Amino acid sequence: MKFKIIELPQFVGKTLQEVKDFVEKEYPGQLAKEEHREEFIKSNPKLPDWTWCFFFGSKVRGSVGDWHVPCAGRGGSAWGRGAVWLTDGWCSGCRVVLVETSKGKSKHKSIDPLNIELKINGKKYKVTEL
Repeated sequence: MKFKIIELPQFVGKTLQEVKDFVEKEYPGQLAKEEHREEFIKSNPKLPDWTWCFFFGSKVRGSVGDWHVPCAGRGGSAWGRGAVWLTDGWCSGCRVVLVETSKGKSKHKSIDPLNIELKINGKKYKVTEL
């Protein structure tokens, strides 16, 4: 799996919730999740010390019911793991982790929405309008 790390300097001072809303809209289906965190750390990305990488594809609930974003931070040669409140602020050391998607054609066939047949209770219906 390949990862892409993006900076969002235009969000410095804004909340993680605002960043999450933006990346969900701009990078649908590409947001790394909490389960990608260990593989991301093992990939040993070259990052400056005190850089925090956020996995906006997941959110975790805190002990009092508040929402957090999983993250991994690098300080020296060691990686830390944690989760940060969505109400916390984005800073210049924050990054978003994306999962790189494959380029080219999809493995799935495209569907012509006006050439679909449905079979309901043994009867066939042709979709003529959506």
